[in-house]
Amino acid sequence: LAAARAASAPEDELERALAASRADNDAALVAECRAVDAARVAAEADAETLAERRAAEERERETLVISGVGEAADAARNAIVASTDALAAALFERPALKALFVDGGEAARRGMVKLLSLGRSAAKWYPLHAPAVLRERATALDATVVAVDAEVEVLETALFAMPEDGRHGCVPRLFLGDAAEGVIDLSEAPEAPVAAAPAAPEPVAAPQRPATLDTSQPEE
Repeated sequence: LAAARAASAPEDELERALAASRADNDAALVAECRAVDAARVAAEADAETLAERRAAEERERETLVISGVGEAADAARNAIVASTDALAAALFERPALKALFVDGGEAARRGMVKLLSLGRSAAKWYPLHAPAVLRERATALDATVVAVDAEVEVLETALFAMPEDGRHGCVPRLFLGDAAEGVIDLSEAPEAPVAAAPAAPEPVAAPQRPATLDTSQPEE
């Protein structure tokens, strides 16, 4: 019995060592997972904090542009006037609209700021369709607060309202031009006509053999 115990002692020691190693590995894995989870939570919190800070800064800039006075407000408005995005360039090349924004009251500037924000979103989301339509509509926009507010409502509806029938993919009808009037229908393309099966070839008659003269002698 003593000999058997002595013989099994190394195996028992190895088993205990393996169990301790597995326990250490499991503990290390748990610690690593907890560290990864903590880092993820911290990153999400940092991203949320950054987004909130940027949103607050954007609101401060808008407030400065809309109702601010002094050199800082003038500089902020001039920066917007000098913007090169599609809608801003089209709006502010017209002196009446530029004057409405720079010299108008808070209601006028608030509407213009909202309109420009929607225009930037439209150009970002639909770069192949929106810029040309925005420029065209800006050239026909009246330089009044009522007209600007109405245009804001048009863009908000185009960007955020649910489509009536889901036509034209994901692009709002406002940015499709002639396609929205049915000149180009992107959702109901006509089916290709089915080609008729080719007719079976008519059989060709074999050419007739020419008649020959029978020169054989009749039997007597």
